[in-house]
Amino acid sequence: MYILFAQTARPQALSTTLIISAAAALLRAIRLQTLSLALYGLLITLSLCTFVLSALVAFEHGVYVFAIERFRRARFTAKKLQM
Repeated sequence: MYILFAQTARPQALSTTLIISAAAALLRAIRLQTLSLALYGLLITLSLCTFVLSALVAFEHGVYVFAIERFRRARFTAKKLQM
């Protein structure tokens, strides 16, 4: 029983680690605007190979980036109109 549990728990732990690392790389790429986006792509690809439902996390990351960019543009437009 312990061997079976150990074999099933490893992919979940790896997937969790990859997803957290990918989220950190995405935040770093957004803040610094560097090549961390390539690292994010690599980590998401590895996460997808580990666990198929990581695609939902990648989709949510896309929604987050879209919302942040939309907020930035709205704030920039509001500042431009005030001048």
